[in-house]
Amino acid sequence: APKAVSTGDRVVASPMAKSLAVELGVDINTVVGTGPDGRITGGDVQNAASGAAPAKKPAAAPVKPAWTPAAGVVAATPMARAAAKKAKLDLATIQGTGEFGRVTVDDVKIATGEKKVERKSQKAGAPASFEL
Repeated sequence: APKAVSTGDRVVASPMAKSLAVELGVDINTVVGTGPDGRITGGDVQNAASGAAPAKKPAAAPVKPAWTPAAGVVAATPMARAAAKKAKLDLATIQGTGEFGRVTVDDVKIATGEKKVERKSQKAGAPASFEL
């Protein structure tokens, strides 16, 4: 069975849940919390006492990016804008690899050929990955 969320030796539970666990004879360390950040609530203790499975949380809505550029605006760093202007490149044609898909100076250098694409190197002794 899944363990309760705890920080060190401390079980994260509401005071009501702790007293209810003592009252009902439930080991609070075995209760799965469904509250915020896995906190054990009174309902969780009651469910554990009755042998019911914890209620599943509804699926979270997809997270919207914290920032998106306006329509027609290309997100780029000031240095990338200057480098693209100097190289006479259209920023809209460059794939951004920075935060939020922002075009960086390295992206401009890769587009002009000044810099090679960095590939993630494998650790020594790690098996080579391949696709079938």
